[in-house]
Amino acid sequence: MIDGYDDFLEEPAAPKVKLSRFFPIYAYAPNMSDHDEKLFPESDVSLIRNPQIEYNKKRESAKQHRIANRPLYATPAGAMGEKDVESLAGYAAHSVIPLAGLKEGDDVGKLLQGVKKVAMEAELYETQSNIQDTMLARPRTMKGSTINAATPLSKLT
Repeated sequence: MIDGYDDFLEEPAAPKVKLSRFFPIYAYAPNMSDHDEKLFPESDVSLIRNPQIEYNKKRESAKQHRIANRPLYATPAGAMGEKDVESLAGYAAHSVIPLAGLKEGDDVGKLLQGVKKVAMEAELYETQSNIQDTMLARPRTMKGSTINAATPLSKLT
């Protein structure tokens, strides 16, 4: 209506846009499922559960390998007394430890020898493939991009 004119310029009518539903409101469902029997889609947590379990196993295995690879020393049986062994087992960093089993001029390297350990192989404990599996678990929302706190919501859908 216009001031001074008491009638409509154009008669009121239904909108020209036709929708299949009355309200033009749609739910945000990133894991939309077309399954006939399951009402709700699988959650993100259940989708990434298995890759996360594998990731945790690899990290725990690497931790156990590092613990097993700590320095270890061996000596011939009876070469040192019980007190010497205790002193070597529980010393502070940069300590000077007197050993009763070591004579003056003797080589400590001959009395106490390092045990060779198995080196860690990075390929056994790499986790990048698990991270990729986690990203691929949600293909409709991830779209192959890296997501962080600064990623806008519009890029995730």
